[in-house]
Parts: sequence; structure tokens; C-alpha cells
Amino acid sequence: MYDISGIYGSWFLTLFPPINITRPLPKRSDMPAIDPERQRNLRLEVWRLSVPAVVEMVLASLVSIANMMMVGRLGAASITAVGLPQQPFMFAMALVIALNVGTTAIIARSIGAGRPELARQAFRQNWVLSGFVGLFLALVFWCLARSIVIFMGAEAEVVDLSAGYLRLMSLSIPFFTLSSTVLAALRGAGDTRSPMFITIVANSLIVILGLPLIYGLGPIPRLEVAGAGWALLLARLYMVTASTYIAIRPQGVLRLYVRGWRLNGALLRQTLLISLPSAAEQALLQAGLVLFIKAVAGMGTVTFAAHQILCNIQSLSWQPAMGFAVAATTMTGQRLGAGKPDEAEYAVYQAQNFALIIAFSMAMVFMFCGRPLLLLFTNDPNIIEKSVSVLRMVAFIQPFQAIQIVQAGGLRGAGATRLPLVSTVCGIWVVRNTIAQLTLNVLHMDLIGAWIALASDQFSRYLFIQYLFKRGRWKLMEMQLPAPGRNLKHAQAGHEVDCPAGQANG
Repeated sequence: MYDISGIYGSWFLTLFPPINITRPLPKRSDMPAIDPERQRNLRLEVWRLSVPAVVEMVLASLVSIANMMMVGRLGAASITAVGLPQQPFMFAMALVIALNVGTTAIIARSIGAGRPELARQAFRQNWVLSGFVGLFLALVFWCLARSIVIFMGAEAEVVDLSAGYLRLMSLSIPFFTLSSTVLAALRGAGDTRSPMFITIVANSLIVILGLPLIYGLGPIPRLEVAGAGWALLLARLYMVTASTYIAIRPQGVLRLYVRGWRLNGALLRQTLLISLPSAAEQALLQAGLVLFIKAVAGMGTVTFAAHQILCNIQSLSWQPAMGFAVAATTMTGQRLGAGKPDEAEYAVYQAQNFALIIAFSMAMVFMFCGRPLLLLFTNDPNIIEKSVSVLRMVAFIQPFQAIQIVQAGGLRGAGATRLPLVSTVCGIWVVRNTIAQLTLNVLHMDLIGAWIALASDQFSRYLFIQYLFKRGRWKLMEMQLPAPGRNLKHAQAGHEVDCPAGQANG
């Protein structure tokens, strides 16, 4: 096995044994050239996969922004009440997000290897698991809502508002876990259009329902912060309904059926082998962000409100990069499954180039249009003055942020989920929180100090991911796809019709 102790270190190899690498790393000159026609087809494929994912991510960002705008008009306390539960909520979602990483990678690799029946098995198995995880997390958040917001540093005027909002969020968790598993599976199968359309409708519902529920309309009472929570709950109810409908249809590679279904232990182990490092990454990321958010919240309600607005504005740049990362993940998994690592690498670089175009454009907007952007969220002069200079600084990290997001997506598609984990540990815990403690508690730099720490984190992750991606060992990672379970053989015997590899639901 190829020695990769230089990447992970002996302590990390003890915790997470690496996936086997059975061939020596080829030199760059040994990689087969891609002819111009194939390059063109790969660019078109990246674009085809990216556009729906980018639209989905951008719309999600725009709806989050619209929601913040609606709540922002209620005052700084309402902004803080909605913002404080977000990070603990995302910490809990790490389990589901991690399971979905394994789902996407296994499905993409199975389809690339011409084994759609294994893709269906992985999909059904992870859908059931995500449902149980969602119910458990919903119960925990409902019972501990008040304790969580107090731990996050909520001031007395915010505690009840924020706890009530978090309880409404907790009711939506099972809907989120089930629907997100379906959408991740569809992306792994190469269908990014269905997730886009479902997300468009769901996000539209958040705005359409949010306005009357927050401010009141006719017989609908004015619920303010609680109205935002109800809008989110109803939108996620739609998401689970629509995604489940797609999952039970007989067309396409993926189909959710229970007749003859049995647990495939080998497949579960392979999924967990990919997912557990990603779970650790997400858990460490969100735990680090919880500490970071708590430190910012300690600077006061106005400062935290400004921070929440800035996070929403910045999402306009990193959410598109996440869309291109989806394409990078899918293309990498499918091309490696087909034994074409050179095409996988080329596809990731094309996705990165598309993301950089948006990153540079948003950098110009942040640099020269910061004040008009902030006025869309609030007319509080204190918040605006705190935020303008921060937006100019954020402009400089946009290209580095886009590159590391897309290349990390490529690594995950290869099954190399341990590499982003190391990047996250170093970025969040060593760089961001250390610098935040210095700038906030020692130098008392207020909001600008928090964002200096954030920018330093993003740049450090860029350096680390860039080094690992260019080193190229991810191209040699082999995924041992397990043999079909008894239910798969049952399906192959004629009880379910296989679709051609690469044809996704939709």
C-alpha cells in the first residue's frame, strides 16, 4: 500500500485507516492527454451539472437573505433571535450531511462502474437511516431549546424569542433529513435539475408564507419571529413530500421501494468509511463555529446582528461555489468509477474556473457596493457603520474561498473525505478561533477582529486543500464496492427494471 503517513500523521491513521491505494502515484507526464473534443464534452457536462446546483444554492442564499430582511425590520433583537440557533442547529445536521456525502460518493461511483442496482441499495438504506437520525435530533432540540440559546450567549430580551424559533426549527428536522438524503442521491446519480426545482419551490414558500406570517395579513395574526419559524417548517414539509414522490417513482436509476429490502452490511460499512471522516469534519467545523459565534455574540446584540447580516451577504459568493463543488463531486466519483482519473481532474479544474468568475464578480460588488447592500437589510446606522469596512475586507478572500470549496468537493467525490477533515480542524480550531480570541478578547477589535479571523481561516484552508489536490494521490484511491445483497439479486431477477447507467430520476 502506498505510504500516505506524510499526509495524515500516525495519530490520524490510527483513528481513521485509509482507503487502500494500490498503485504508485504516476508522474504528471504519465497521465494520458485528453483530446480537445473530450475536453469540450467535459466542460459541457460540468456546466450541465453545475447550473442547476448553482441556481439551487443561490436561491437558497437569496431566500435566507430575504428572510433576514423581513426579520431585520423587526429590530436587532429579532435578527439575533433568528441567528443564534443557526449554528447549534447546523452542528446537529453534521450527522445527516456526513451520511449524504457517503450516499453521493457511493451512488456516483456505482453508476460510473455500471452498477445501478448498488446505487439503489445505497439510496434506500441511507434514506431509512436518515429518518431515524432526524427523529432523534428533533426530540433533543425540542427539549433543550432554551438551554441551547442561553449557552450561545443570548441576552435576556432574546432568550424566549430564540428558544421558540428553535423549537419550530426542531419540528422540521425529520423533513430536512429525509429530503436532503433524496436530493444528495439524485445529485450522485447526475440529476441536479430535480433538486433545483424542489428547492426553488421550497424557498419561494419561505418568502411567500413568511411575509403574512411575520407581519400579519387579514385573518393571519402577526407572529413576527415565530412566523419565520412556521414558514420554514411548512417549506420543509413540502420538500419532504416532493422529494419522496420523486423517490418512489419507477423511472430512473434510483427508486425507493421496501419489498424485499434488507440491510447490506458491507455497503453500510463502505458508506460509513466515507461518511465518518466527513461527520468528524462537520462536527469539528460546527463545534468550532459555535465557539466563534458565541464569542461574537458576547460583543453585544448590535454586533451580532451586524455579523448575521454580513454572513447572509457573503453567502452570495460561497453558495455558487458550493454548486460547482456538487458538480466536482459527481464528476469525480463517476470518472474514477469509470477508471478515468485524468478526466476527473480536468472536470474539477473546469468547475473551479466557473466558480472563480462568480467569485471575482462578487468581490467587486462587496468592494464598491457594500453600503447599498447593507441598506437592504437594515437602516440601523450602527450596524451599517460596523459592516461596511468588513465587506471590503471580505472581497479579498473570495477567489481563495471558491478554489478550496470546489477542490474539496472533488476530494470528497474521490472518497478522500479525511483530507477536508484535516483542513477544517486546522482552519477552524487552530487559525480562526485562535485569532478570534486574540482580536476580540485581547485587542478588543469588535466585529472587524472576528472577520479577520474568518478571512485567515479561509486562506489557510485554501493553502492546505490546494496542496493536497495538486499532489494528486486522491486519483489513486480505490473504493471497494460490495457485492449486491439478497434484495438486489431479487431485483435483478426481474422484479425491478434497471435503467441505463447515467440516467437519473427526473
